[in-house]
Amino acid sequence: MNYLTPNIGSRVNPDFVVFSDDELYQLCKTTEDENRLGEMRMYEAAAMEQFAMEAHVYLGLFSAKVISAEFLSGLIKSRPINNTESFLVKYYDVANVEQTLEATKYGVYSNGDKVQIIFGNDLPIVFDRPDAVQLEFEFGYDVCPVIIKNAIGMRVAYLIDNPMEVNRRWATTFDLVINSFRKYN
Repeated sequence: MNYLTPNIGSRVNPDFVVFSDDELYQLCKTTEDENRLGEMRMYEAAAMEQFAMEAHVYLGLFSAKVISAEFLSGLIKSRPINNTESFLVKYYDVANVEQTLEATKYGVYSNGDKVQIIFGNDLPIVFDRPDAVQLEFEFGYDVCPVIIKNAIGMRVAYLIDNPMEVNRRWATTFDLVINSFRKYN
C-alpha cells in the first residue's frame, strides 16, 4: 500500500485562531491591552504549533496536491480529512492537455484518521511527465474541537505565567488531554 502525504511546512494554518480576543483576555485574567494581546497571540501560536506537531493533526484548512507520474491507489495520512467530496483528480492526457478524471472512476473512503483512494481498472493513458496525475484535496480542522481548545488554553495560560518555557515539553496533564488524538502506526 502506498502512502501519499502532502508536503506542508506547518501543521497550523496562519489564519487559524482558536480564541477570540475576549476569550484570550479572560483566559489570561487580564484587561484589554493591545500590547498584551500581541504577546498572548504569540503564546497561542506556539501552543497550537506544538499541539499540532505532538498530536499529528492539522489546525485550520489546508489545500494539498499530491503529484505522481501514474495513478496510484493508496492511503492519505493527513489527519483530519473532513470532506472526502473535496477530492479532485486531474491528469495530463496523451496530448499533454490537463483533464479532470470522472469521480465514477475512483473511490474515496475514510475511517476518520486516514483516507483511502482506490482507482478502478478503466483509467486513461497519461502523458509521460512526473506530474501526470495530481490529486487535490482539503484537510484539517476548520473549527477547533473543544478538547483541543481546552488543551491549547491550558498551555497558553501556563506560558503567560512561565514565558521562558515556550520550547519546553508539555506537562503530563497535556499528554492526558491529547492521548485520544495520538495515532501510532
